[in-house]
Amino acid sequence: MTVRLTESAMYRHAWTTPSLDAILAEDARLRTWLRILAVLADCQARLGIIPGAAATAIAASIPNPTARKPS
Repeated sequence: MTVRLTESAMYRHAWTTPSLDAILAEDARLRTWLRILAVLADCQARLGIIPGAAATAIAASIPNPTARKPS
């Protein structure tokens, strides 16, 4: 079942472009949310709320979209 117009086979061409698809794709949204959480963790570490190592680990856990996946 299609939920968004950008996923509709009939209306997709009118609502999206390949560039926009890359920005709004689920994996891109997830990476953006993870980057936001990493910035939040960095701020919390600077304030002494969480250990610096925790903020570093959170930032390191964000997947790199350009990295090759093991085959």
